[in-house]
Amino acid sequence: MIMGEALARIRVSEEVVLEGVTDAHKIIGMRNVLIHGYDSVDVSRIQDAIERSLPKLIQEIERQLE
Repeated sequence: MIMGEALARIRVSEEVVLEGVTDAHKIIGMRNVLIHGYDSVDVSRIQDAIERSLPKLIQEIERQLE
């Protein structure tokens, strides 16, 4: 949720930064589902995102910060 919120705010002020984040819009969308559609969350999809996508996201953010 926090990453989705952060990327949503960056989208407003620094959209060019999102170009360095794979699937940024999907991350923002997942945040919206978690916040607003929590009754329809697919737990296995969240687990998959944590295991497969989070490590890559961390690397991309670290590159952006350099």
